[in-house]
Amino acid sequence: MVSMILVITQIIIVMINLVSSKKLYTDVDGRKFCLAIGKSPSRPLFEGHSLGNGEFNVYWCDSCSEDQSCSCLDFTFSNGQFYTYKDDKTYYLEWDGDQGDGNEIRSDERNLKLDSGSGDTFYKYSDSYCADVDGHRCCMEWDSDKESFSDTIEQYITCDGREAKVDCDGGKDTVDFE
Repeated sequence: MVSMILVITQIIIVMINLVSSKKLYTDVDGRKFCLAIGKSPSRPLFEGHSLGNGEFNVYWCDSCSEDQSCSCLDFTFSNGQFYTYKDDKTYYLEWDGDQGDGNEIRSDERNLKLDSGSGDTFYKYSDSYCADVDGHRCCMEWDSDKESFSDTIEQYITCDGREAKVDCDGGKDTVDFE
C-alpha cells in the first residue's frame, strides 16, 4: 500500500513538472533552434571525448524545419538546474568537465550534455543562461561553424543541428526558456 502511494505521488510530480516544463531555444541565422538529443545520443561530439554511463549529448536543432526529425526536450528549471525526463529517469543539463581540444570546440569551451546523476547550476545573465566554470562565467552558445562536426559525427545529427556548448571566454548567444 505504501509503495503504491509512493508510485502515485511520483506520477503526480512528473505530471506537474511536465505541465510546467518549457523548451530552451536559440536563434540561428533567423531560425528558431531548440535543445534536443541526437539519434545516437551517447556518441561523443568531438574526438578524444568520452561520455559516462547515463550521459547523453545534446545539440541545437532547427525546430522550424519541415523535415524536423529531432525532438525538442522539455525542461523544468528549479534551484538553478535544468532537468528533463527520458525513459522514466531524470536527466540534468550540465557542462562537460573535458575542455575542448581546439578542433571541434575551442579550449575555452565546454560541451553541453545531460547526466542522470547530477547537473550544474545555471543562472540567467543578460539574454542567455550561464554557469560558473573554474571561476569563469560560461554562457550557452551554438556553434557558428556548422562544419565543426567531424564527418563521423554528422551521421548522428538528425537535422540542421549545431553543437550546444558553453563559452568561457566572454561569448554568449541569446537563449530563451519558453
